[in-house]
Amino acid sequence: MKRNSMESLRKSRGLLQKDVAAILGIPKSTYAAYEQGISEAGYDVLRKLSRLYQVPINHVIDAEGKTTYEISQEQAERLRGILREAKAILEESGITAEEKTERLDCEKEKP
Repeated sequence: MKRNSMESLRKSRGLLQKDVAAILGIPKSTYAAYEQGISEAGYDVLRKLSRLYQVPINHVIDAEGKTTYEISQEQAERLRGILREAKAILEESGITAEEKTERLDCEKEKP
């Protein structure tokens, strides 16, 4: 997780680390560790931050709003294969295009 995204969101709202920690119900040191990249926030914390700042979760993770992952070429190919298989299963299942989109949209997070 990029530490600047959490920090920049907090500062853009004029909040201190202790303010955000109090809102989240966690110690200031824990929140500071998230911002500094020492520790990674779990889904519940990310969801709360997303609601606090009124941005999608991926904006909390990455200041530019882009979720980035470092994976090997082999891992990327495995993921493409999994997606192909998932699409084939959905094609055979007879569900609607809207349902397919909902099920395949793995990156969209709703605050």
